[in-house]
Amino acid sequence: MSISVISGALGAMLALKRTCPKCGGEQVVPKEEKNNLVSCKFCGAKIPAHMKGSPYSSERD
Repeated sequence: MSISVISGALGAMLALKRTCPKCGGEQVVPKEEKNNLVSCKFCGAKIPAHMKGSPYSSERD
């Protein structure tokens, strides 16, 4: 596998990874939910989409 394929896959996974602000649990959300508020699968708290300007956000300043 080429390095560009691996780095592209890792970048896509990091963009979909969320950390719960309440329990600190990490989860990967489906592509369809990447811009939506989701519930933590560990504690049920709401996890917001990545903030604008975040290194994982698709929107840049």
